Amino acid sequence: MTQKQMASASIHDDEIDLFELAQNTWREKILVVMLTLILTALATGYALLSPPIYEAKTALVSPSNADIEEYNKAQKFLLQTTSEKISYQLFTQEKIFERFTTNLNSRQLRNIFFKKHHVPHLTKENQILIKQPNKKTTDNAYLLTVQLANPELAAQWANEFVELAIEETKADLRKDIQAAIQLEKDSVAKKIEILREAAKRKRLAEIARLQEALWIAESIEQEAHLLPAGKAMQEAADYIDRNLIYLRGTKALRAQIKILQERKTDDPFIEDISDLEVYLDQLKAVIINDETSQVVKIDEKAKVPEIPIKPKRKLIVAIGFVSGSMLGIFVALLRSIIRKRKEEAIQNA
Repeated sequence: MTQKQMASASIHDDEIDLFELAQNTWREKILVVMLTLILTALATGYALLSPPIYEAKTALVSPSNADIEEYNKAQKFLLQTTSEKISYQLFTQEKIFERFTTNLNSRQLRNIFFKKHHVPHLTKENQILIKQPNKKTTDNAYLLTVQLANPELAAQWANEFVELAIEETKADLRKDIQAAIQLEKDSVAKKIEILREAAKRKRLAEIARLQEALWIAESIEQEAHLLPAGKAMQEAADYIDRNLIYLRGTKALRAQIKILQERKTDDPFIEDISDLEVYLDQLKAVIINDETSQVVKIDEKAKVPEIPIKPKRKLIVAIGFVSGSMLGIFVALLRSIIRKRKEEAIQNA
């Protein structure tokens, strides 16, 4: 045999004969059918025995301006009355919804929720899912889903989890507003305290001046009030108050000293303190009534699902059938190849 003929025979041997492959597969049809049936049965059993999982959904969107008006009442009051050194900003729909979604996604909230329902830690992350349906077009929309084997419990958990996030967000907002109000109250109270301390020092200084004048008046035995000669009544009184307090006389000086020493409060003599006290009372009277306020708008509450989302029984059975068929054909071809090699070895021997 020439080299060309040998090469041609080698190429002919390496060619795949589709008819032969089909024939060999048909010979092993029982094996193919058996493997297909076995894997299909296993897939069917898995599909039937796997517990159904139900998914409850609730859609959430940002609140309206009317929903958050109560939170801005206190902010508006502070903006109108507060000092210039402290600036407050009004709450916006976006900011409040952002606070809500932060709480909704927080691990702390999940821990509180699952501790309440006595759920094992390992299953937490797979039971509550939060996502944005379309980030490009719906920045202020979220979808919360709960997947459980119990459809009633799934719907209940979805609604309860949202309510818990709402409560936590409202509590956070109240704390922030109360902290701002407390900061302003502390500032006003400090101003009042400073004014009172200044008035007290002024009163003590006045007592010291009067006591010194009383000592001079007693030394010169000036008992009655005396006006300097050559001065009008008002001019003389002003002159005495500025320079010659002792000319008031011992009786007047003792009476003044006694009144100043026995004075219980300097408030009536402090300018602007009454306005500050009124403002402080207004701050103390601020009440945040957010029972009707909303930090999120529930577009659709979770309802009890009727159809499970998994297992997808038809798909599982179909995959089992296809996998069994492919495995059967592969094993059949492998057996035919092995059988052919053995026959060739016997012929060559």
